[in-house]
Amino acid sequence: MTPRRNTSTDHIIMAGAAKTGIVTSQWLQTQGVSRATIGRRENVGQLDRMSRGVYLVPSLRRPDSPLHAALVALPESAVGFESAAVRYRFPIRSMRLVVVQRDCTRLRIPGVTILRNRSFNLETTVTREGLRLTSPEQTLFDVARNTSGPRLSHLLETQFVAKLPTAEAFEQFVATHARHGVKGIAGLLQAMDHLLDDQPFPDSVLEKIMFDGLAQRGVRLTRQFTPPWYDGVRGIVDAAETIGRTIVEADGRRFRQVTAAHDNDRRRSLTAMSNDFAIVRASHQMMTREASQTFDQMAEIIIKRRDTATQKHAA
Repeated sequence: MTPRRNTSTDHIIMAGAAKTGIVTSQWLQTQGVSRATIGRRENVGQLDRMSRGVYLVPSLRRPDSPLHAALVALPESAVGFESAAVRYRFPIRSMRLVVVQRDCTRLRIPGVTILRNRSFNLETTVTREGLRLTSPEQTLFDVARNTSGPRLSHLLETQFVAKLPTAEAFEQFVATHARHGVKGIAGLLQAMDHLLDDQPFPDSVLEKIMFDGLAQRGVRLTRQFTPPWYDGVRGIVDAAETIGRTIVEADGRRFRQVTAAHDNDRRRSLTAMSNDFAIVRASHQMMTREASQTFDQMAEIIIKRRDTATQKHAA
């Protein structure tokens, strides 16, 4: 005859594991469940031991239940690498469950890879979906070093545009944690140099930052605008607000450092002015380190010219 189970104990177990699929022996005992009862429930399969004092409730198991178990068992750890990246909605796909901490451990959690990460800082972690994650900077640093080629460029560009993390915050993190011998650091530095230092082009990070910053202030631009003086070879500009006849350009860090380039800028400005266009230009540093002030000033100029032109047309 099968022994009758205590339904109140069942309810306690289900309540404790309702959100994560995980319950601890410590919590169960505070609810009046004895160690002997916990052992019996483990024997019949109602509880599945993940580590000492941490149990999975199979009937409530979720895809991230092993991660919850690992974080409970390792209080100074966080979900990291691809597992954190997926929860930040980085453009990657991964089924691997990874938890990181600064120290080595012999602890094993079924289904979870536990890694030592010397650059991990528990104080910078972020909680999402009930999970403690490595910071966006840490996560991108760890994932990017294991990525290469076009996928790496796409990953960095997507996250810089989303400002998760910002390009400046990530640069600072890399400068602080990059060490000789760190796997993948050379490729990462090269990709960052290309994305953040190169001159503007249609899909550049800097231009997207500019479009986003101005759109938040009610300014919509025509990208890769062809002005009236375009000769079929030169003259297309980054963007323009066509009603107010305002050209808007983003300058990368290495852009316009040569005298000839400065002279070319002046010629373009004169040509634009002779056609009743104004040019609003901002640099990489202005749009990243002084973003709020820069975009406010740019938007003010563009909107004022747009409104003036609209009023003249109405009259």
